[in-house]
Amino acid sequence: MNAPPFDLVVASRRTLVHGRLRPGWLALRDGHVVRCGVGPAPRAAARHDAGDAPIGPALVDTHVHGFGGHDASSPGVDGLRAMARALMDAGTGAFCPTLYPLSPEATLERLAAMGEVQKSPQPGEAAIIGAHLEGPFVSPDRPGALEAAALRRPDVKLLERYLDTGMVRVVTLAPELSGADRLIRACVRAGVVVSMGHSLASLEQCRRAAKLGASSVTHVFNAMGAIHHRNATLANFALLEPGFPTELIGDLQHVSAPAIDLLLRSRGAEGIRLVSDALAAAGTHLRRFRAGGAELKIRDGIAYKNDGTIAGSARSLASNVAGLWRSGLLSLEEAWAMASEVPARCVGAVLVRGYAKIPADAGRANL
Repeated sequence: MNAPPFDLVVASRRTLVHGRLRPGWLALRDGHVVRCGVGPAPRAAARHDAGDAPIGPALVDTHVHGFGGHDASSPGVDGLRAMARALMDAGTGAFCPTLYPLSPEATLERLAAMGEVQKSPQPGEAAIIGAHLEGPFVSPDRPGALEAAALRRPDVKLLERYLDTGMVRVVTLAPELSGADRLIRACVRAGVVVSMGHSLASLEQCRRAAKLGASSVTHVFNAMGAIHHRNATLANFALLEPGFPTELIGDLQHVSAPAIDLLLRSRGAEGIRLVSDALAAAGTHLRRFRAGGAELKIRDGIAYKNDGTIAGSARSLASNVAGLWRSGLLSLEEAWAMASEVPARCVGAVLVRGYAKIPADAGRANL
């Protein structure tokens, strides 16, 4: 008899197949989900029955700074591989390691490390799509938890050094900064997603950036001007503009349930991509740690600076999917698509490793 065509088949009475949960299966080869279906499962070297647990293609996190005690901004390859393994264990099959604003030398070192891991993936690691540079070309008036001293004015030559590595997939920038137009054009030439964020841009400035090629908004409502009834901001733009897969940190604390409801009514689930914005403490029992040049404390799954500023999340993307589903704001199918199909489409991810099993306990911190 010929060898089985698949390494593993995972079956469940609640399998996400073509946007619906139904009895079905996922077939994996070389760690990737390559088929899904209903009815009799194909032959495989191994089989796992997940019972009633909802399963589906693994999630895609396009904004994640760290996980499992490891930080994407820390030097070296070993920590990045450990982060990739921890993410895979938590249901994330592909990700964009997201860097804080660092020195040019440190940024180039991190991009080289990501390239090494991407070119030689090991079993059990989530796939690296490419880096997400959150800054340094963002507004000093809306730094959020980014270290203000590390921010820079737009410098297209510096950006091109990063783009030339071939490892940058997303760049968050503030479109209102003088010189931002040149940055957007450079990213578009390189096929890199421009995401507007950490910004006080007006609606007109956002529309200009969109015409130049910007195609995303970073963690909507966070670190940007608030919705205003006369002086429209990036938040207004994110609600109004079709075709922009707007990031949402879906832990129900970075953005409240009523604001998420408003976003959903305006944009629909297909226009929103869930991100974790997770930091190194996610996936651990840490309650205090250091990231992005600051001492942070974990409370209810959220990382805070000493001054009370929210600095990021200590929850996995799967936990956010489950939490939004259990809140009643979204169906499980909608939340799952927002964390898999929408981000994959936004950043051009095709193959996603592993499969996701949404946890029953959505409220557990550091999941």
